[in-house]
Amino acid sequence: METRQLRTLIRRWVIFFMIALALSGATAFIGVLRDPVRNKWVIEFAMLACLAVFPQAFIAGAIRGIPMYWRLIDCSFGVIGLIPLVLCYRKIGVLERLTQKKPGGHR
Repeated sequence: METRQLRTLIRRWVIFFMIALALSGATAFIGVLRDPVRNKWVIEFAMLACLAVFPQAFIAGAIRGIPMYWRLIDCSFGVIGLIPLVLCYRKIGVLERLTQKKPGGHR
């Protein structure tokens, strides 16, 4: 197989993988909309993914010779993604506490 054909094939598979990943991620967040307390793990996983941007940007960026300001731009995506996730996580915590309280706490 020619190098150009191999690159084209790899690009197609990467595009397919990214589309599949995006669809599965969108499906996971629908679960959070339906039952936020039970699917709190989706928000936690997404927060971890946002935090994982930092070592990935600095380690892989240094290895690949990417300039520092580009690595900082990459890290900003992690920060920007983390902000709404933390807000959702806090609201899910409030919802969790409200659902755990039993009505009519007196005997």
